[in-house]
Amino acid sequence: RDNDQLQGGFIWDWVDQALPIERDGDVNWGYGDDFGGSDSAGNFSINGVVAADRSLNPHAWEVKKVYQPIETTLSGTGATELLQPGSGLQLSVRNRYDFIDLAHIEAEWLLLVGGVERARGLLDLPSVAAGEEADVFIEIEATEPGETTLHLVYRERGDRGVLPAGHVVGFDEFTIAPATPRTFVEQAKAAKIMRWEEGDLLRLRGDAAAFELDFDLARGRIERFAIDGAELLVGGARPNFWRAPTDNDYGFDMPAVMGVWRQASSDLLEVDVEWWQNSDRDVEIFVRTRLPSVEGLSTLHYHVFGNGEIVVSSTLDVSTLGLADLPKVGLTLEASQELTEASWFGRGPHESYADRKTGAAVGLHSLSVSELSFPYVRPQESGNRTDVRWFALSSPDGRGIVAVADSVLQVSASYQEDVDLDGGLDKQLRHRWDVADRPYVVWDLDLAQMGVGGDTSWGAR
Repeated sequence: RDNDQLQGGFIWDWVDQALPIERDGDVNWGYGDDFGGSDSAGNFSINGVVAADRSLNPHAWEVKKVYQPIETTLSGTGATELLQPGSGLQLSVRNRYDFIDLAHIEAEWLLLVGGVERARGLLDLPSVAAGEEADVFIEIEATEPGETTLHLVYRERGDRGVLPAGHVVGFDEFTIAPATPRTFVEQAKAAKIMRWEEGDLLRLRGDAAAFELDFDLARGRIERFAIDGAELLVGGARPNFWRAPTDNDYGFDMPAVMGVWRQASSDLLEVDVEWWQNSDRDVEIFVRTRLPSVEGLSTLHYHVFGNGEIVVSSTLDVSTLGLADLPKVGLTLEASQELTEASWFGRGPHESYADRKTGAAVGLHSLSVSELSFPYVRPQESGNRTDVRWFALSSPDGRGIVAVADSVLQVSASYQEDVDLDGGLDKQLRHRWDVADRPYVVWDLDLAQMGVGGDTSWGAR
């Protein structure tokens, strides 16, 4: 875009080249050796922006955002601090069409605090000529403290060609006030907690809050966490530094190059656990796990309070120099299969990754757990959400558990473990019917996960 004489951004391919196949009444997309022959390129032709049935793949939303013909920048007062009475925001709107103006576009702004709409209005958008830009001012009154976002949506004003009135042409968003710092549990205000050992289990019970936590001291993991008798967690947390390889990952031989972190995530056998009760209102548990493959040490610290809140911190120490990059850094929890609904404040509603997230707007989103993962033709990593402020799993009756951190997270929840989706060192011909569901929700809470690439699929990282 900085070089008007250049054209680019062409994508290969437009559509997945696949045909339907059936097994025991279940239909999947077939590719490569599904149709015989010894000279197959595997799923190399399953690389479209849209699926074989022309439904959208998740990356289609990123393409739309990058290609959108309107660009907005924010300047003026209020861009970095809470808006004051009588203040407003100045925007610069640039028309990236080559030949037409913006007379056919209607623009709307929304002011969100913590993802919740507090105000909205129509933008007085001038008819900006092709290639030109114009300044626009929005008068916005002060709002309550909290993370404040300005969301702009550009729509077709009326029917135009195949596009109906109201079709979203593009959007932009800006954080104009930061989130207020989160305060974790104030110990003096926490309810009392009861504790005792029973075999290998440390049992914790809330005196005022009806929570139950059973912690396996031999394995260093949560055995059961429940509120009012409803199970929320049935396992975890496990340190996790691996993800199921994507098609692009195989392009640079990621399973071999980074495989030491797969081993580090699975060799969690040497565990040292200690715990103590600081007062009648809190218990601390330390779990230290040796990671022989990287000569490292993983430490999980659980601070459990009598109201059922658990503050978890994780550290990784390694002494080996020259280790491969980590595919991810995070924790894996096992949540009850009764928690079928997900809601979060972050990017969505579709999946996003560190290098493919601008097409996913920040806001409040909700989907069922089964809808979070995308059914790629060849099973692989999917369903990640980025810039997550909080993420909740709940049952249909509203009981659930929420994770929140002092920084944004990357989060996924599905019915498959990484090992279920991992094709191994060499990419295997697999389909969705080859992957069975687990009897629990696999809940990954990650500080970071590497991007998914996309420049090429034969060597670029």
